[in-house]
Amino acid sequence: MENLLNLKELINRNKKPVPWDNNCQMPWNNHDFSTQVLKEHLSQEHDVLTRRMRIVKKQINWIHNYLLLEKTSKVLDLACGPGIYTNMLSEYGHKCVGIDFSPASIKYARSKSKEGKLDSEFIENDIRNVEYPGGCNLAMLTFGDFNTFAISDAKMVLGKIRSCLKPGGKLLLEPLRFESVKSMGCKDAIWYTCPHGVFSNREYLSLEESVWYEEQNISIIEYYILDSNFRNIRKYNQTYQAYSNDEYVSLLSKCGFKNIVFYESMTNLETDFSGSLICIIAEV
Repeated sequence: MENLLNLKELINRNKKPVPWDNNCQMPWNNHDFSTQVLKEHLSQEHDVLTRRMRIVKKQINWIHNYLLLEKTSKVLDLACGPGIYTNMLSEYGHKCVGIDFSPASIKYARSKSKEGKLDSEFIENDIRNVEYPGGCNLAMLTFGDFNTFAISDAKMVLGKIRSCLKPGGKLLLEPLRFESVKSMGCKDAIWYTCPHGVFSNREYLSLEESVWYEEQNISIIEYYILDSNFRNIRKYNQTYQAYSNDEYVSLLSKCGFKNIVFYESMTNLETDFSGSLICIIAEV
């Protein structure tokens, strides 16, 4: 259910946001919202939700050549979105399973798999709540999605990944750097208009405020969305957990991973968010 405000409530707000507040979470699995989000996933004008294809192709080559050594493998793509990576890896001959709880994205991914007669399967569910397929050679969770989970959920997901991998199997994790998460919470409040975007297919005004909780290493971004065709103001929160590199190593080790190696990115391109993200490879 959306958190709706009137103008007076917006003006008089003074309460700090609660991390992972269920009343304000992004409704990624809402049908209408996910349909709009899918358009942004597929856009080749920006890299907001999914990187543009010229970057994706380089990353897929790196995964196929370097991580999978060009050997036919079973790959699990967590938070797969519209299945861009999942289906492209299937084109290389890999057997792939993608999991995401966005109905529009999963519908699109399945249609592309069927259209290309690919060996890819898609599951519409929250990666925290669903059983993972076993016998995987590689499990991947990319583009900073890992940091959107509370620590308890992150540990649970890593434990499930550990169990689904074959001995010697690899995890490809692409989380946000500590300073990237902190900078999100330390930004000044801003407002801007969009002709269309994640929050609406119509023109809207977005007011954004951020907060950084130093003791917890958590950033929260609050979005207040004003749509001319919508009576009330919609409020959404997105929470991010920050980890230092040492904390990533500690967390992965405690969850049963070894041979943990850090890379600047999968492509070494400046446009690959190498300043905001870090690439981690770990084995079981």
